[in-house]
This record gives sequence, C-alpha cells and structure tokens, in this order.
Amino acid sequence: MGPEGGLTDLAKSEEFLKTVAEELVKRPHLLKKLVEAAIGAALATDVFEVIRKRRSVRNFQDKEIPMEKILKVLDAARWAPSAKNSQPWDFIVVRDPEKKRKLAEMAPFGKFIERAPVLIVVVTDPKKSPTHIIDGACAVENMFLAAQALGLGTCWVDIFDQRRAKELLSIPEHKYILTVVPLGYPAGEPARSTRKPLEECVHLEEFGKRLANPK
Repeated sequence: MGPEGGLTDLAKSEEFLKTVAEELVKRPHLLKKLVEAAIGAALATDVFEVIRKRRSVRNFQDKEIPMEKILKVLDAARWAPSAKNSQPWDFIVVRDPEKKRKLAEMAPFGKFIERAPVLIVVVTDPKKSPTHIIDGACAVENMFLAAQALGLGTCWVDIFDQRRAKELLSIPEHKYILTVVPLGYPAGEPARSTRKPLEECVHLEEFGKRLANPK
C-alpha cells in the first residue's frame, strides 16, 4: 500500500472515530456503561495480579509509611465479610520502637517485626461472634492484598504471650490477639513461592473426582 492509500485509511479511521464520539455524546448513558465496563475489566485484572504477586515479607526498608497508606490498608480490612456483619475486630497501629521491641520478644518466630516501620495488632472479640477468628482472618487477608497493591509488604505473625501483650497495649482481658502484622516497604525482592495446580486441589461434585483424573 502506497502513502496515499495509508493517508486515506487514516482519514477514514479518524472520520469513523469522530462519528462514534458524536454518537456517544448524544447517548451519555451508553458512554457511562462503556466507561464502567472498561474500569471493571481493569480492576478485575489488577485484583488477580495483586493476589498472584503477594508474598510474605520479613525484611523491610528503614522508611516511614505515610499515615494515608496505613489507613487505606485498614480501610480494606474493615470491609471484610463477617458472620452476621458482626465486625468483631479492632486494629492497633504500633510505631513506638520500645513497644515493637517488646512485641518482638513475645513472638518466637517473629523477632524480625521489631525492624518493621509499623505493626498492626489485630484484635478480635469472642463476645461479638463465635467465628471471630475466621472473621478476623478475612480482614487480615484484605489487609495483605491492600498492602501489596500499595507497594507494601506484610506477614502473619503469632503472639504466644497474650497476657503480656494485652498488658502492654491495654487490651481488655476478654479480647483475643489474632496476629501482629508487620507493615513496611520490602527490602529486596521477596522469596518466590509456588502453589499446587488446580488439578490437585479441585474436585467436581464429590471428593476424588478431579479436574484431570489420571485414571
């Protein structure tokens, strides 16, 4: 195709796009639907990408996290589902170095949390819901994914001395410390992990009827 043909095709394309734009202006409801569909598709793609990229992070940069980002992570957590919408959770943001050090002492497998810029202590209430641990875990997963989307790293850490931790943070005795979540900018690339394929964990109609049965 010569230069003239290319210019003709370009002109036709521009004329077509102009016609489409004019029609959309005349029909704002259609334009709104197209925009919503495009945004929805983009968000869906981003969600799956965030899920796949999330890793447990245990090494953090010595870099302060803006409160705006911390609140976004917590806002995602509070929108988690819970039994009868009981929302049996509270979140304590800990940035004081001495409190972080003491919490790290109470976590045999989480000494590294002292180096995180922020700790979020997730507290659940058995009086509000008999499934408070499950509800709280849903909130924590939302927190993990929101942190990943914001370029932050997280990890689940257990506290083995509930009594001392409650005293340190003035947590009522009847409440339960579900986890302490370190939050910070990852230092380096987190270690990659694998997941078993769907064929190994998905069953159709009943246990044992897998997606791809080798027999």
